[in-house]
Order: sequence, then structure tokens, then C-alpha cells
Amino acid sequence: MRIIFNYALVVVGLLCLISCKETIETQDAPLVLEPQMAFMGKPLSISYDDSKTNLAGKDDINAVFYYCSNYVWRAQDVNLTKKHGLWKGEVHVPDSAALVAFKFVSGTEEDTSNGLAQYVQLTVDQDTLNPPSSFMSWCLLRAPGFEQFSIPNYISDSAKIDTKQIFFFWINQELKVHPEEQKNIGYLAARAMKMNGKAVGNAIIKNDVNLILSLDSAGEATDLDLYHACEMAKTYEYNGALAAHVEEVSLNKYPDGIAARDQEILRIFRIADIQEKEEAMAAFVKRFPYKKWKDINTYNSDMYLGKNFQSVIYNQIIKHNNYGLAKEYLHEVPFMNLTTSFWHMIQIPYEKEMLSAQELLPTANMLMTEIFNRQRTQKDLVYTDREWNNHILNQHKDAILDYALILDETGSVEEAYTWLQKVDCYFNGSSSKFTDFYLTILDKTGHSEKAENLILKGVAANTVSPGMIARLKSIYAQKNGSEEGFEAYYQGLKPLTEIEKHHKEIKDSFINKDIELYPYETLNGGDFNMADMKGKILILDFWATWCGPCKAAMPGMNMAYQQYKEDDGVKFYFISTMESAKNYKSQIEKFLKQKDYQFTVLLDKKNPQTDKGDYAYSRYAKTFGFSGIPQKLIIDAKGKVRWISTGYYGSPSALADEISFIIEELKKEV
Repeated sequence: MRIIFNYALVVVGLLCLISCKETIETQDAPLVLEPQMAFMGKPLSISYDDSKTNLAGKDDINAVFYYCSNYVWRAQDVNLTKKHGLWKGEVHVPDSAALVAFKFVSGTEEDTSNGLAQYVQLTVDQDTLNPPSSFMSWCLLRAPGFEQFSIPNYISDSAKIDTKQIFFFWINQELKVHPEEQKNIGYLAARAMKMNGKAVGNAIIKNDVNLILSLDSAGEATDLDLYHACEMAKTYEYNGALAAHVEEVSLNKYPDGIAARDQEILRIFRIADIQEKEEAMAAFVKRFPYKKWKDINTYNSDMYLGKNFQSVIYNQIIKHNNYGLAKEYLHEVPFMNLTTSFWHMIQIPYEKEMLSAQELLPTANMLMTEIFNRQRTQKDLVYTDREWNNHILNQHKDAILDYALILDETGSVEEAYTWLQKVDCYFNGSSSKFTDFYLTILDKTGHSEKAENLILKGVAANTVSPGMIARLKSIYAQKNGSEEGFEAYYQGLKPLTEIEKHHKEIKDSFINKDIELYPYETLNGGDFNMADMKGKILILDFWATWCGPCKAAMPGMNMAYQQYKEDDGVKFYFISTMESAKNYKSQIEKFLKQKDYQFTVLLDKKNPQTDKGDYAYSRYAKTFGFSGIPQKLIIDAKGKVRWISTGYYGSPSALADEISFIIEELKKEV
């Protein structure tokens, strides 16, 4: 048995145990269980008093029941009914459960008691003894760095434990009662020691490795045990003799086991020749099919397996326009890589107009079906069916938006509407792209009555576009008989507190640096000397026709431009830089005409050092230490650069407000 036991830790741990028991059993707690102990294999009645929680007064409250078996959490939805002021329900504690926990839910609000003991309980058998893994499961639930053994978003920082001392108290508590758990706990202990910088050369780790080797000699060690032993040996002495020995034992006993699969994943990742890599992956999926391995996660599988699939699939698509491997490996690609695949194979070519919606539709249908129908892995059972559906919708909401755009463009308007309905609550007004498109679909499908509430969510989040404002003004005029008073109404809807907070952040970020003003070329081939504009407030926006975020930011920048286009003291210049297409000038003219943008576009001059059209941009990037576009610089009337911003964050109105605020602040200084 491991010997790292000391009196101080015992006292701390026992206090935790006592506190845990007393909190659960007191009748003043929000949650009361009957019986007070969670007996394995028996029913457990729930009585929840919402008046003592953050869900007080809610009309509809239900519960999630979690139970942990062999260090894996599972979850079930529990319907509650209100009786005599208390929410009542019943669950059945599985025979294998070592630990149970509860969460109470009303809409989007949750009560977990911050993961404290009053909603968590160790189970007991018929003799009221805690089963194997119960103490360690309670430890892992609250241990930083061990989140895969915990419940997502359940534990607050205040409920987390110290992995330097308390973690090891619970290890000893588990081993004291259940010494047979040592082979399961050693891997976890070694990981904690590594986190604390105490793993290398630690005799305890070496002893735990030798324990598993002895169990293997007796025919009692599994493939997973040997994998854990190998990982422990690496923390003891990386690339040392002990790790090499364990790996050899593992490969000999399980030639198609975890260690063999890990080796093959890394070997394929390192193959440079794409033809050789394709052949290796074809053999890999036959030898290590996903269905057999979906619940085994290793460092190599998490880091490299998805990349291996993407490498061979993307090569066939890019070089040969062949989607055969994408279809063949659809059920083999790790789930977490399906999102990335949708981004690379659907969203990028669609947003950059590399492929038409009609061309993309079959693959988009295939990927979306797989995402929402893939059987869950063991680690994902910590979500209830309802939570998992919500989790996947939220995680893929941007992909779903582009999918709905493709569906609409290919004639499936009603299907697009169905998908947009599903993710509306996850955007919740945060994306003008979503709101603008959803408004179009509402009109097409006869649901225009939903438009006002949809726009109001955007206004509340300060993410509205010019079209949304115009639509809201029209709705306002219809209700009130005229547009009179609309501006005051609209301003009153804005999140003024958040806007003021952001304004303070902007002002705090002001700089005051010298800047050289360079010459540019105009679209018609003339010259433009920016230095001639000295004395005016200048807004320089570096962009490119190939840059999606640059073009997405244009509606917001145009809103700001429209506000100041008659102000001779303020000038906006949109500078096209780093263009690569031969016909980029005609692309710019087409884009401006299509969007009806009237602002001035200038062209960055050729850089003699790089032979690219990034003369001004490259010099500013080096001087001010930035990279990427869209890139905005605002220069005051004294010729000093006062504000620099990289990227676009998705809100036209917020961007316009931002630019307007800076301009007004700089005007005050004149």
C-alpha cells in the first residue's frame, strides 16, 4: 500500500467528511434525501426547497441526477412536481454507483450549490459501507487538472481542492478502505505528482508500475492497466528503461492494443509522402476501427489522429476534387474533428465563394447528419440527452448558420428555418449575420411576426446592422403612426451600461505615437498622398478582397462613415493591401457596387523588399507591432496615431459606436 499518510491530512479530510455528512442530513438544506444515505441499487427520494436557492420562485424546476461508476460520470434528467411548496422526485441509484450528485434546472438557470457537499453524496452498500472508488471519485470531482473525471460547469473555484495535499489525503483514504484500488489510482497519483513537479524519480510511482507488472504476470492486468503503467513510467523517467520495458510487455501481450495503436498514430503522422500516408490510414482503420476504440483517449489519439484523417481527406479534395475518402472515413473521424472538418470543407469554401452552395450541399448534409447522429462516447454520458442536444447545437451554431444559408440558397427554405429556430437561443442576438439572415427566412416562411423580438435581442446586445435598424423603424412607425420619437426609443433600448464600460476601456487604450503618412494609389490609377490630410481625423482601415472578416466589418464601418461623410474634419480611407489576385481592382469595384458602398478605397503600393502590395501596411505592422487584417488606425488632427485595432468581433453597431466614440473624444481635444 502507498505510504504518504500524515496526521494533519487525516484531520483535514475527516473534517471534510464530517461536514459533508452533516450538511446533507440537515433539514435546513435546500436538498433533503430519503433515505439520508444513497444506498446502491435502491430508490432515493428528492425533496428540493427552491426558496433557499437562486431558483427561488421559478414555476418550472427539474433535476439532473449524476452518478459515478468506475470513475465515469453518467447523467439522467429527473422530472420534479411541486407539492406543499417543495419540488419532489425520485431516482434509482445504480448498483455500480460510487458517488451521486444533483443539479436543479429552470430554463437556462442552474443550481449546483457550487459543487459543495450538500448536493453530492458517497453511496453505501447494504452494510452502509462506501464502495470502491467512492472516496477517489469525490476527490476527482473537485480536483483542478482532472476535469475529465468531473461534471462540466459543476464545481466553482471555491469548491475545488488543493492538489498538493488534499488530493493525496483522498488517495490514502481510498486505499485505506479499498487497497485493491491501487492499480486504478496509481496513474492518477502520478499525474498529480507531475503537476506538482514531484514525479521524476519518485519511488512511489516506480512501485505502482511494478505492481501492475506483477498483476500482469499473474494474468490480472488489462490492456488499459499496462497503458497506464507505461504512462506512469514516463513520468518517473521519460524515455527510460522502465517505460521501455512496460511498453515492450504491452506490445507483446496486446499487439493490437492501446500502445500499438498509439505508436501507429504517431508513425502515420510523421509520414511525409501523402500516398504512403493514405495507404497507412487505410490499413489503420481496418486494424483499429472507431467503434472499438471510441472510448479510449490517449495523448496521441487526441493530438494526431484527427490530423491524420484530415491530411488524407483534404489532399483528395484539394488536388482531385474527390470526396470519396471524406465519405469512406466519415464514421471513423474522431467526433471533435467533425466540427473542424465542417469548417474546412464547407464553411471556408462557401464564405470565400470557392464552391457553390449546390456543390457543397451533399457534403454538408453528410457531415451535419453525422454530427447529430454519432453515438456518444463514454465520456459524453455526463450529459443528459437534453443537455447533449443543447451542447451540440451551441457548439455548432456557426456551422448551422452557414448550413442554413446553403439550404436556403439551394431551395430548402423550410429546412433552413427549422435549423435557425434550433440555434436562435444560443445566438441570442449576439450575431448580426445570424439575425439578418433569420429575418430574411422569417419573411420567406411567413413568420414575420417574430421579426421585432429578434431585432430587439440584437439591439440589447448592440449587434444590429443598418438593415435591422431600418426594419425596427418601420415596425415602430406601423405601431405608432409615424417615425417620430424612434431615435429616442432606439437609444433607450441599447445596453448603455455595457456601452459606457466599453467606452472607458477604449479610452484607457488610447495611445499617442508619431506616425508617418504614406502615399497610395487610387482605384483609377492616380496617386494619393495621405500626408496632405494632416490636420484632419483620419480613419485608416487596411483590408483585402480575400479577407472574410474585413468584408464582414464593412457594414459597421459604413455606418460610421455615413455618420461623418459630411464632416470635412473626419476622413475615412479603406486601404486594400496584400492583394494576390491579378484582377483584384475589378473585384474591389464589383464589391463596392454590389454593397453600394460610397467610401474611398485606396491601394497599398508595392513593397520593393517583398514585391507585394503591402508597402504601408508592412511598415505600420513593424512599427506598431501588429499583424493581421482588418487593421484599423485612427490618427488625430495633430498627426498622432491614437488607437489601433486588429480583427472584427461580429457587431456592426458596436463597431460603429466604437469608431464614433473615438472620433468624438478626439474632437474634444482640438
